[in-house]
Amino acid sequence: MDAGNHDYVATPVALRELPERPAGLAGRGDELDAVLAALAPGPHQTQTEGGLVCAPPGMGTSSLLLAAGHEALRRGWYHRAVYVDATGPTRVEPARLLDAVLRALDVPPAHIGTSLAERFGLYRTELGVAADLGQPVLVVVDQLTDVEQLGNLLPGPGGNCLLASASGPVPGTPTARVRQHYLDPLSVEDRERVLQAALRIAGTDDVRIATDSAGRRALAQACGGSPLAVRIAAALLEVETGTGPADIADELAERVAAWEETTVPAAAVAPTLDSDPTADSHVHRDCVLTGSDRSWPAREPELRACLSAACARLAADQAEALHMIARAPGVAISTRAVAALDGRSHGEILPLLRELARLHLVQPQQSGWLTMHPRVRSFARTQLGGVSDRRWAQAEGRLLRYYTRAAREAAVRSASGGGPAGMGAAPTDAPETTAQHAEEARAWLAAERRTLVAATLRARDTGHTDVAVQLPGHLARFLDDNRYVEDWVTIAEIASSSAVAAGEPRDVATALNHYAAALARASRTSEAITAYERACALLGELDLPTQEAWSRERLGAALLRTKEAERAAEELERSRELYQERGERFRQAACADRLGVALTRAQRTPEAVTAHREASDLFAELDRPANEAGARDRLGTALLRCGSAGAAVDHLRRARELYRTLGDATNESAVGERLGTALWRGASAADAATVLEETCTHYRTAGAGYREAVTRDRLGRVYTSMEYFERAMQAHRRACTLFAELGEAGREAAAQDRLGYVCSRLGHYDTAISAYQRAQHLFRELGDSPAVAACSNRLGSVLLTAHQYPEALAAHEVALAHLSVEREEPHRAVAAHGRGLALHHLGRRDEAIAAMEDARRGYAAVGDHAGAERAEESLRQLRQVIPQSWPTHTQDPGPCWSVARATFRAGRSCFSGGCPPCPRVGILPMRISGPCVGRETAGD
Repeated sequence: MDAGNHDYVATPVALRELPERPAGLAGRGDELDAVLAALAPGPHQTQTEGGLVCAPPGMGTSSLLLAAGHEALRRGWYHRAVYVDATGPTRVEPARLLDAVLRALDVPPAHIGTSLAERFGLYRTELGVAADLGQPVLVVVDQLTDVEQLGNLLPGPGGNCLLASASGPVPGTPTARVRQHYLDPLSVEDRERVLQAALRIAGTDDVRIATDSAGRRALAQACGGSPLAVRIAAALLEVETGTGPADIADELAERVAAWEETTVPAAAVAPTLDSDPTADSHVHRDCVLTGSDRSWPAREPELRACLSAACARLAADQAEALHMIARAPGVAISTRAVAALDGRSHGEILPLLRELARLHLVQPQQSGWLTMHPRVRSFARTQLGGVSDRRWAQAEGRLLRYYTRAAREAAVRSASGGGPAGMGAAPTDAPETTAQHAEEARAWLAAERRTLVAATLRARDTGHTDVAVQLPGHLARFLDDNRYVEDWVTIAEIASSSAVAAGEPRDVATALNHYAAALARASRTSEAITAYERACALLGELDLPTQEAWSRERLGAALLRTKEAERAAEELERSRELYQERGERFRQAACADRLGVALTRAQRTPEAVTAHREASDLFAELDRPANEAGARDRLGTALLRCGSAGAAVDHLRRARELYRTLGDATNESAVGERLGTALWRGASAADAATVLEETCTHYRTAGAGYREAVTRDRLGRVYTSMEYFERAMQAHRRACTLFAELGEAGREAAAQDRLGYVCSRLGHYDTAISAYQRAQHLFRELGDSPAVAACSNRLGSVLLTAHQYPEALAAHEVALAHLSVEREEPHRAVAAHGRGLALHHLGRRDEAIAAMEDARRGYAAVGDHAGAERAEESLRQLRQVIPQSWPTHTQDPGPCWSVARATFRAGRSCFSGGCPPCPRVGILPMRISGPCVGRETAGD
């Protein structure tokens, strides 16, 4: 059975820079100028997004794209260019194209999402950042097939540009955004120039083309307008040293005449852009498309004649090799793979390949790989015979076994086995291959990735079940590490179905594990859980405890992602027990650590502490400092949740020391945040402040603005609890500035609220008022009515102290308006109390008394007897003769302090039970605790 390339999964290849510039581009000067005109910066730059070059295969679109890209870079129009080859017999999904482009743009694979929307958003963001920095990018994509691909690659406005090719017109192309250019066949004069250039590039001293103008013209007419055909014709002349151009032309004419096919009528040929009455003269610039709407058959006989003439000059073994290369899976093939396919040594196959390359039947690439033009591949597959079915089956088997051996060796060399023994790990007795070092092995896997994926599909379709099961296992770790999610899912599914068809339970379990892992990486968690459950059941029946433990551990991790913490804990506990029984202490420790996470999420924190402690101790015994640091960090956090701040401090300090020893500044800083919290909760505020100051410095040095802002805000709360209000004010100010720059409105609102409190304690009432007003505005924009009300109450208290009574009245009325909806009675009573005081100072005694009565009833309704007594005392004072001026902050504050204390009491209830403090607790006047200055919980 010959599966051909129809089973090939299109996986594009991306390069961070353009491939080498074509050696010659004779005959396409006008077309190159037209494409460059679309790429050139100019007034239309804010409108267009690129260009598309359309032409049938063999017309030179790839060479034109590379020549235009290199010239645009040479002229300084773009800071850099990236290249994606989407060539293949099947369509490349837009999500895969974007994945390839993002990798070429140096986006870390771990940051690339799995959905098309995520990738498109990241693509636009990356290009937008480059444009903002004045470093526009040219994205070059060879061989698009439809408008969906095109639309998802348009870079948007800003100076970036897409330059793409297509093998024909792309229906639906947005002409207002994309400038299309169609390539016509070369004219006879251009063909003559290409013939001369081809012989010159070949380095020969052949003068037959230069001196025989009639023969040159005849050969140019006979070979047709495809640049590929013209180059093959030149190669034929180079090979036939005793033959003139006219003789080659006669031969080609005879072969064309023998071909009983008709060409496409002229009426079927669409006009070029210049003559198209529907073309828009105001075109977008950030995409350039190059192509032609001429169908392939219009020039097929001449190219077929050239291919036939070239193949006629091959020896039998050369023709056989060409035919087998054309039938091999994938788009590219290495010279060593060709040797395996043909059954010869690598040294014996190289001269043969050089002869094929001389005739332009294969195209050598860097580092020992070669490709074949799609038209050459089609011709060699269908027109060259001589290879029996048996001979081909043997060759195909050799090739697939070679790929399996080489992938296994590369997996070993690059430490990419994929799991414990029996779970797809590469065996340690792998035969020797060319992958001698880890870096070379990874480079080999990257270069062969597309071909190995295609080989897996071919193995499935041709009945090579052993290869279809084993090869995906060797590739699993590499594909996972480099986030080639779609490829991994594809081949893992093939391995699973092939193993099931073969009926070997152990292979089925192995394949199911890899398939489940791929599904989990693709965020198809429900399907992953089902596959893991099947694998666990099979491994249990087969009595393979180590593999079962690995599967249950992965199943537990998948269940955690679906928030099924209890089920996850059960699976992880069983996995831990199996590892312990087998004496696999490292896996036991890792599983215990993950079990602790599951138990924490299941609200079983004391058990989580036990699990994390087991993991920490085991990692310490095994001398695995990185793992121990993570486990101790999680142990300290769990202890904090249990209220054991002192014990938490010890483990967090150890984690911090380990990360410092490892040079891991990021995790050292993260643990420093939690250590500061633990010290603060453990009544060591001074030590907490020291640790948090160091952490802030680390974050500032690393440019981690958000984490610095969070830590500064926390540091301000620590200083507030120590009544170091000047330092607290500086910390909160820095936090507010950073949050504002980052657009973190919620965080900024809370930080402004706290800044207002410390400023009021310092007597900086104007600054406090400004901070509270900013916080109030942000809370209102966020739609957080309770926070608006609480902040307004504190603002009103400061305004009362600053003798700004109309503003204080307005603030407390805002609080009442928001609290009446939320029915938060404690805060409502406080707001009524403050409103009464403001009304009194404004001389509105009756309204003040009514407000105080509302406050008294509110306090009584929530059982706040002390608050009710304060409101009653205020009422008694209001009903007596009241002084015209209110005491200043240096005197006895009188009833104003009743509001302060009541606000504080209402706010303290938010965290009196041990839950994280919120930004609306506390009060603003002096000597009274403000918002969120209580001891933090572990989760804050």
